[in-house]
Amino acid sequence: MKFLHIGLMTLMAGVSNVLAQEEANAEDVMVNIEGQDMTMEEAEAYMAAKEKMGGAQQQREMINLQVNYDLLEEPFADLQDFIVFEVGETATLNYTIHNLDQEETYSIVGVSGAVLSEVDQRNVANLTETNITEIVLAPNATGTLRHKIDMNLTEGRYYILPLLHVKDKNEVKRVMSNTFKLDLINQSISIFDPSFLSIIAVLIALVGGTVYLYSNVVAPPKKIKKKEAIPAKIDESWLPDVHKK
Repeated sequence: MKFLHIGLMTLMAGVSNVLAQEEANAEDVMVNIEGQDMTMEEAEAYMAAKEKMGGAQQQREMINLQVNYDLLEEPFADLQDFIVFEVGETATLNYTIHNLDQEETYSIVGVSGAVLSEVDQRNVANLTETNITEIVLAPNATGTLRHKIDMNLTEGRYYILPLLHVKDKNEVKRVMSNTFKLDLINQSISIFDPSFLSIIAVLIALVGGTVYLYSNVVAPPKKIKKKEAIPAKIDESWLPDVHKK
């Protein structure tokens, strides 16, 4: 009976280890969602984003556009990875949009988007909806567009979901392009930054004032001991006797 109990415990421990290993391996699995390689966690965020965007991706499939972009500030960055920016900086999406339709003409009339937290895929901010000068794309035509995104967020990792506003006949549809993965860090301080230089100036003034105060007020003046005068000895040998004392 004792050996049976030990055997069952060993079997259960083995099953637990296998399940734990499978779960760990699942986190490393890469999947391809609509042309993008993602981890399972990123795929879940992407699908949640599609739902939040109210079917914007489905509209992209209905509108036959090929939408690509690179980052003006980081032209050689791998957009499959998280791109590092500092809080307060601006990221510029440099779009290239190609109309693959053989018959329909589309117009790009605006941009907007959303920002999701990487942690829980919660919508933490929206990109400002901006109207632009209409870009008309005839069949097989290509157009370009720049979309500036201000990084006015707290430090952390985010999914940026840019949207193009596309006019199809008389209806404006929101078309979601590829997700931009952002790693936002706090600003580094430059030694030439005016605020940093002002802090240094204040510190120097404080140190100088403290030294002056201690030297002239707090510390007692040093007493200089006067040396006693030693009378000079005069050689009187050359004087006449009447003048000698």
